Amino acid sequence: MKNPVHIRFKVISEIRHGSPYNITHLIIDGDFPFNINKEEAWQDKFSWSTNKNSLALIKWELLENEPGFKILTYDFDKNKLYQSNRIIGCCNKIRLKNNLNSKYEVYKLINGKEFGLVIEENNTKNNLCNQF
Repeated sequence: MKNPVHIRFKVISEIRHGSPYNITHLIIDGDFPFNINKEEAWQDKFSWSTNKNSLALIKWELLENEPGFKILTYDFDKNKLYQSNRIIGCCNKIRLKNNLNSKYEVYKLINGKEFGLVIEENNTKNNLCNQF
């Protein structure tokens, strides 16, 4: 099955000097019903559901020098956009399931003094959003 839209990123900079995590501008080619604010900061990670009916994107939410992000999930069948609560850390990778649950790997402070990767799961179906 073909993806309904094509996702591209224009890298602006690293989140911090020497970091493997980027701040990008999101570019969506194709018929997408929501306007993308080109000034917003996005991470260059995304995932399609296996059936290609849903798309998950990672939007940076930086607060007081603390990296964080939100997962925005678009359901093409229902024409609905969902947004997670803010997640502290940097998304390392994400996988979207057909039921709109996303499993992601986040790099964050894990025990008060060490950083590491943690696998978590998120269901954004209850957080309807009207815009990007």
